Amino acid sequence: MGGKKRGLGHFLIKNRNRILTAATAAAVFLGVVGSFQYYSSAVYAGKVVENRLLSSILYSVLKLFTFSPTVNAGTPTPICYELAKWLAPLCTGYWLFTAFEVLLRHRILTLTRSLSGQGQAAIFGYNKESAAYLAQLSETDRIPAVIFTGRAMEQEQQLALERQHFLVEQEPLSDGEGTKERLFFKRLFKFCREAVLFHEEASVNFRIAKKLSGFLAENPRTGTGEPFVCAVRCESRIMEQVMTNFFEQNPAPPGLSFSFFHMPGMAARDLFERVPVYENCLEWAKKRLETAEKMLRNAGEANALSPQEIMEQIPNPHVLIAGFGRYGQEILRELLLSGTLSWCSQVKGYEILRITIVDRDCRKARERIESLYPAAEKICRIEYIEAEIGSVQVERTLRSLPPVTYAIICFSSQTAGIEAVEKLGRFFGMREPDMERKTQIFEIGPVPTAVRMEEGGDRVGLEAKEYGGVQVYRFGNLREILKRERVLHQKLDQEAKEFNGAYAGMQRRLFKAAGAELSEEEKQSLWDALSYEKRESNRAQVRSRRCLKELMKLLPSLPAQDEILKDKMDREQILDMLRRYPVLDVLAAQEHKRWCCFHYAMGYVGYHPDPEEKGNYHWIFGEQELYGRVHNCLIDSWEEMKADPKASLTIPYDICGIYACLREPEEKEA
Repeated sequence: MGGKKRGLGHFLIKNRNRILTAATAAAVFLGVVGSFQYYSSAVYAGKVVENRLLSSILYSVLKLFTFSPTVNAGTPTPICYELAKWLAPLCTGYWLFTAFEVLLRHRILTLTRSLSGQGQAAIFGYNKESAAYLAQLSETDRIPAVIFTGRAMEQEQQLALERQHFLVEQEPLSDGEGTKERLFFKRLFKFCREAVLFHEEASVNFRIAKKLSGFLAENPRTGTGEPFVCAVRCESRIMEQVMTNFFEQNPAPPGLSFSFFHMPGMAARDLFERVPVYENCLEWAKKRLETAEKMLRNAGEANALSPQEIMEQIPNPHVLIAGFGRYGQEILRELLLSGTLSWCSQVKGYEILRITIVDRDCRKARERIESLYPAAEKICRIEYIEAEIGSVQVERTLRSLPPVTYAIICFSSQTAGIEAVEKLGRFFGMREPDMERKTQIFEIGPVPTAVRMEEGGDRVGLEAKEYGGVQVYRFGNLREILKRERVLHQKLDQEAKEFNGAYAGMQRRLFKAAGAELSEEEKQSLWDALSYEKRESNRAQVRSRRCLKELMKLLPSLPAQDEILKDKMDREQILDMLRRYPVLDVLAAQEHKRWCCFHYAMGYVGYHPDPEEKGNYHWIFGEQELYGRVHNCLIDSWEEMKADPKASLTIPYDICGIYACLREPEEKEA
């Protein structure tokens, strides 16, 4: 019953203007009929001139809407006239109230916001994405917002938003500059504390961002210590790089910081935060290690498995991506950034991260990957299945590959997504391991399967349910991913800044023998000085923190930080330390592998021994010709890394990254 009541209320609110228009028409009709019946009755016989009857009826109806009916109260009248006498004033009252609301609500909201002094959120552009963000802003964060539209909004839509306490204004921005534009920015920085540029076209957002930066450079903010945060929507990675390069060459003035966001990227991060890609691989490895330890005890072996042997027993994921549009590409990017679960895995078929892409046009997908990630094969092994998801070719190819550990369906059509869930659930559920390969294939139970559902996923029953051979999760819902802390990078950037501060403090202690912790001002200063790439590196490190913690549960404890971070060490001391602490050796190798994967995902292609060499290169890798950037530490083999006289001196950086990553959350929790 409760759902029906809410449905009726929603219907009345949505259609109130149509209902009141119909009621007004009904009042006119009833008034005309009732007045005709009254003036045609015997009481009025001969009192109304025949050719004035129509005029009298219309005048009588008009007076009904002006709260002064022609017929006095108590006088017997036809039922139609009596109904119109009540309905007409109600309609008049509603339309008067609406007219006053249209005229006054905007002014009242503006005055209230000006007097309250509460910081607002400025939203540029109104569309389904910004509407979802505004809903979260009002329901969860309770922050008032002002919406700046590029063009005039329909009055009814504007009124509906202002009824929700969102102020709606038209942005007076043009290609030039003028007094009106300067006044606009002056008011913006006075009454708002953050801005989100939500226009679908990235170039429009870029233009507004440059104007914000230019105005603040000429008119510095005073009287506030909090920076003005601006989040810029950019659905194109190339445009994001263009904007990044611009703001690195033309730094934003003090008191203004920029961040970039887009729907597929946030959807991918949200999914892997809720359902980590490594979870079932580590669970299987844990069971396998428990069995191995038990066998050693039964055989009377005194020594447990070494850290290297443990890492060799951990499989890397095999991820299926169905649909390689924008969402599929962002899923791939997140997988590449996450790197490898085990750098030295010996589990057959899972020695390296494996990705299988199902798409109708794999040629285009392959070209896209080769263009963006020229060294992707150093991170993972990519298989392509060029077929519709419903084709039998998908099953035939998957049967020849190691079992999938994680599946992600990225089709824009919800119907296609549901069909893919049904197909994969049936296929994974019926899969039986080959008895000859049983020791090489690990059983993972229902395969975690995420399906893209921008809207209404809960209505079709796809909310973390076990379906056949899959465990279903939906991702990409705008209301779930468009949260303030995600859009503004608040939580992620704060954690990345803290990690960077801890990492820098450990380096200072290691190389300069200075044990003092960095102050908050020093951490902020270091963070502000970082380039876009280094900030992304810190964000990637923070996102991998959870995986490292889970991995540590399978390995022996690390030596105390004070035993490692003592003073500046030469190469022999570094290598000796790794020999004395095997767990530190394998974790440093794992961190180095993660670091390499990050740089390959950022477009780097290989190693150059000279640290002074910078820029773009024509690079020969095996028999391939690659175009991209190089780095003096991008050495894939850990043994080669330790053997290199120059590169091995950077191993302490990997060690600092491990301790900073494990330490910081524990200090916050304490």
